[in-house]
Amino acid sequence: MPFLITNKNQSEMLLAIIALRDATVIKRDKHKMKRDYYENLLDCLLLLDETNLCTHERNQLFFSLRKKYWKHKAKYDLFKMRYLSLQTNIDLLLSYEHVVLSL
Repeated sequence: MPFLITNKNQSEMLLAIIALRDATVIKRDKHKMKRDYYENLLDCLLLLDETNLCTHERNQLFFSLRKKYWKHKAKYDLFKMRYLSLQTNIDLLLSYEHVVLSL
């Protein structure tokens, strides 16, 4: 038996999924900015390390920045996949035939 979806149900589901997608985009972009920020800091620190002035404090700073970079990269990848999943659900829902209820 096929699943029947009404126009009203389709609209309600679309509104909910689009709201989730929009919130996901905001979170994804926030983590992308933080990831890029830490990536730039790591690049600057690596340029300083070319002077062979490696100190214990600089190594601790490098590992701390690298940890933050990977944390935000993982969250960015998670939100990127969540966005793709939600967008696929929206496309699928829009392509699904719906039943118009008559009174």
